[in-house]
This record gives sequence, C-alpha cells and structure tokens, in this order.
Amino acid sequence: MASTAEELSSVMILYAKVLTTWSLYSHFGLWWAALYLCGWFLLSSVVPQPWYRGPSRVAELTESAFRSKVQQKSSQNKIVEIDPAEPKYWVVMLYANWSITCLNFEAVLAHLSLDYTTDQVKFGKIDVDVFSDVAQEFAVSRDPASFDLPTLILFQHGLEIHRLPELSLQQDQQAKDTITRLGWSKSSSTVIRAFQLDKISGKP
Repeated sequence: MASTAEELSSVMILYAKVLTTWSLYSHFGLWWAALYLCGWFLLSSVVPQPWYRGPSRVAELTESAFRSKVQQKSSQNKIVEIDPAEPKYWVVMLYANWSITCLNFEAVLAHLSLDYTTDQVKFGKIDVDVFSDVAQEFAVSRDPASFDLPTLILFQHGLEIHRLPELSLQQDQQAKDTITRLGWSKSSSTVIRAFQLDKISGKP
C-alpha cells in the first residue's frame, strides 16, 4: 500500500503507462508503443519528479558531519567521549537522488522529523552516491535492483541499533531477505513501531 499521496500517484501513473503501452502495441503495433515510451522517457528526463519541499527538520549530512554528529567520532576517526548535550539518537536515511522510492519516502521522513525531533532525537539524511564510503560501511548496495534504498538506520550514541529494511547476514535466508527488503512498508507507522519513536522521544 502506498504510504503517501505522492507514492500513490506514482504507482497509478506507472500502471497507466503500462496499460497505455500495451493498448498501443495491441492496436497499432510495436513502433507506436516504442514511440510512446520514448516520449515518456524524454519527458521524465526534462521534467523529473520534484523532491519534497515542505517543512522538515531533516539535516542534510556530509560524510564529515555524519562521522562527527551521528557516529560521534573525531577527525582522527576515533570515538570521542559521550557529550550529554549531544542527541542520544539519530534517525538517518541513506538515499540516492536517482531513486524514485527515496524521493517518495522523503515526505514521510520529513513529517516524522516534525513530530519526533527533540533534544535527544535528531533526523538526518546522506547521499550514498556522493559519499559511497558510507554505503559500503553499512552494507547498503547502490544497485537499483538491490531494494536497499532508502535504508533507514537508528543510531544510539553513534552505534547502529536498528535499520529498515532489516539486514539478514545468513546466506540460507537470501531469498527471504530479498522479499523483506522489497516488501517493507515505507509508512510512518512502520518506522514509529520499528524504532519505538514514541518511547525514545519521550512522547506520552
């Protein structure tokens, strides 16, 4: 089920494209169907779907900011002493600009950040195409066929304690892991429940 109006619109448009392509192919042949697809490809390249521009408290992180703020490491890549004034938890989205799924999830994360940002809980995002070392460190594939993006990670004092989609390291569960990554519900309720946002933010 679509988690936002934007995602629902994207799914409906996709189905409409497939239906129209099949209809053109059935009635007018391959060339008309190919011309239609080329037209959509050109249109989406010239006028891509915009990213969420509404209110948000999600910080755009560079790799150095991610290391110092989220992982709480010094410039020498050493873990520093915990500062009580720093946030205890960070919810960080690993994303790529080319990913439509990430684009649609951006609004969900923004709304969560407005509801759950406190002195102890902060939200951020980092582009794994720009900062590929971060993707490699957290075993997040940038392959469009991997279903890894977006990956949402909950950090506590710089250490990962949970993520969505969940990461399975057992080889015999590879098929199950793929299904889990493909099918996790990118809705606010899923994130709230998995990361226990009500509890860690101190909401009643």
